[in-house]
Amino acid sequence: MGGEDSVMFKSDDNNFFQIIVRPNVDKESVDDWYKKQFEIDEIDDEKIINTDNWHGIKSDDGLVIYLSDSKNEYLFVLTYGPGPDDILNYKNIFDMFVKSFNIGN
Repeated sequence: MGGEDSVMFKSDDNNFFQIIVRPNVDKESVDDWYKKQFEIDEIDDEKIINTDNWHGIKSDDGLVIYLSDSKNEYLFVLTYGPGPDDILNYKNIFDMFVKSFNIGN
C-alpha cells in the first residue's frame, strides 16, 4: 500500500511498517529539522542512530525513526504501528528493518 511518497506493509492483525519520503526543501540536517519540529534545543544521545548510509533520530518509544540521506536532499520517516491492541508483535522485525534500511544513490 502507499502513494508516490510512501510505502506501507500491513499484516493481517493490522500491525504495519510505513516509509514516508519527503523532499528536504531547506536542506537542513535531520537534527535541525527534528529540533524545529519538536521545539527542543538538544537531542538525547540515546535517540541518535548512525549508519554508513544515513543519520537518524528515534522517537521516545522507538517506533518512529526520522532520518536523512547524506546530502540532506530527502527526509524519511520509518514507522511501526502496533495495531489496535498496542501489542508490539513485530518489534524485532521493525528493528531489523531499520538496521537494514539503505538509501540508494
